[in-house]
Amino acid sequence: MKVKNIILLTALTLIALIMINHGYAASIHGTVYDIILEPESDIKLQINTLPNQVFVSKEGQYVFNVPVGNYTVIAETMDGYAAEGIIVTDDTGDYVIDIILEPILTDIESPELNNKEIITNNLDEEYLDESTSAGSSFINIVIGFVLIVLLTILIISLFILREYSFVDKVLRKHKIVFKDHEIKKQHPEQVEVFKEKEIVKELAKETKETSEPEAKEEKILEGYGLDILNIVKKNSPMTQRELRKQIPLSEAKISLIVAELEHDGKIKKIKKGRGNILTFIKD
Repeated sequence: MKVKNIILLTALTLIALIMINHGYAASIHGTVYDIILEPESDIKLQINTLPNQVFVSKEGQYVFNVPVGNYTVIAETMDGYAAEGIIVTDDTGDYVIDIILEPILTDIESPELNNKEIITNNLDEEYLDESTSAGSSFINIVIGFVLIVLLTILIISLFILREYSFVDKVLRKHKIVFKDHEIKKQHPEQVEVFKEKEIVKELAKETKETSEPEAKEEKILEGYGLDILNIVKKNSPMTQRELRKQIPLSEAKISLIVAELEHDGKIKKIKKGRGNILTFIKD
């Protein structure tokens, strides 16, 4: 569940970055007229967005959708030309720009052609500036995306390592229980024998690695053996679970003492369901 939440948070962050980068678009529209203020037809229009927007208007009407910025709208026909600059400050604004075409003179040295060349050069420079700015913004978005991906991978890795460590500890702590469960599935009649062998192994290992404190504990266990025998004698028959409630020892140690008493022929252990019934035989 935590991994799904991390993935959802990453997706929302990327969507927010994209929305911040693009935002909303303002509308620039109008009509193109000739020199006598009649609507012109078959006009090529373009605006220096990134990338450029270019289309041909059959009836002189045009519409451009642009973000905030400085723009130049250029209108051209076979014998007319015009360029209008506009500054867009509101990305939800509606800007009306009507354009009047001026005739193109055939003299190559005419002021109008020189003016057109100057405007075209300025337009190219603005386009390069916009391209550089857009390139920087794109690089920043890519870097941000890579950082988010790396951070997500790191968080998921830490989560998996923590879960693996927890499961490993549980498996190590309860390995006897898992072994017991596997034997129950394959050989139910051997469950109790296996459990007693595991208990004896664990206690034998503890006895081998210890000195005086364990020797004292062994004497204490012998004393508990008499207590267990007396309790079984008094309450026979009784379950091993009832016996545990009266003896302050772990299940493993009680099972070991019961096994020794059964080996000596002093009590009898009968398997019933998932528990054991203890009956007294002799002192």
